[in-house]
Amino acid sequence: MKIIDFPQGTLEWLKARAGMVTASRIADVVAKTKTGESASRANYRAQIVAERLSGQPQESYTNDAMRWGIDTEPLARSAYEAHTGDFVEQIGLVLHPEI
Repeated sequence: MKIIDFPQGTLEWLKARAGMVTASRIADVVAKTKTGESASRANYRAQIVAERLSGQPQESYTNDAMRWGIDTEPLARSAYEAHTGDFVEQIGLVLHPEI
């Protein structure tokens, strides 16, 4: 297991994960229609290829709910730590050893 320890959301973090399939997009990877590949799967595949070729992350979609989650994540983490007594160690990105 390899850990890339750039803070989440930074340009370095985005570049480190460019061209990689991420857990939040796995639904797009497996999406299909009765007649074949879904548009979301084709679009995500094209994005991954473009990122691998350029080494640059593509801009991603963010809505109000996602921004709220990003903004309140520190509060949620603190609440979790207080509730469980467990300390959350933040890391940037964990790469699977085989995928």
